[in-house]
Amino acid sequence: MSEKSTKHSRGRGSVELPRGVHRVVSRGREYWSYHPGRGTANAGKRVRLPNDPQSPEFWAALRGLIGTGGAAPFTFATIIDEWVKSLERQNTITEVTRRKYVNQIAVVRRFLGHHNPSAVKPPVIQKFLAQFNDIPSTGNGLLAVVRTLSNWGLGNGHLDHSLTTGVKGYKTEGGHEPWTEAQCAAAEKHLTGAVRRA
Repeated sequence: MSEKSTKHSRGRGSVELPRGVHRVVSRGREYWSYHPGRGTANAGKRVRLPNDPQSPEFWAALRGLIGTGGAAPFTFATIIDEWVKSLERQNTITEVTRRKYVNQIAVVRRFLGHHNPSAVKPPVIQKFLAQFNDIPSTGNGLLAVVRTLSNWGLGNGHLDHSLTTGVKGYKTEGGHEPWTEAQCAAAEKHLTGAVRRA
């Protein structure tokens, strides 16, 4: 087992973790714990934390252990979470759109959530989308989500710059047209097995 730094490093915009949070790598897996005063005569009890320091669950557990002094750092994931809450409050999107958003937002959060919001600028978004060269429709869908998030963030004071100005989407030649709400409802009602899953 090897003890690692309490700075959660994922490149630019890394998150500083509070004192007492420790990361251990064992057999190639990463584990996190809160152990106040570790290595001193006044060491507290060691408590296991959720495995992803970017997740709301990690910070909720940590706040419960150390009180308000353990507030989560303000990352791009914080803005994403606020946007998702606003979508849930509006309740104006269809179930099909909501399911699509859930998947796309998860991808955006996984790749960009750990950044400091000021570091998430158009070149970062362009680099993020470059991962989807071989599936341009997915890249364009993610760009649309980020553009919507950017507009919401600007309009609600969460961002001070556009995320997508100058970002180029992929050219496509037609491709699959998304199913309508009625088509999805009919498929869920009448189809079974692999056809329904598709």
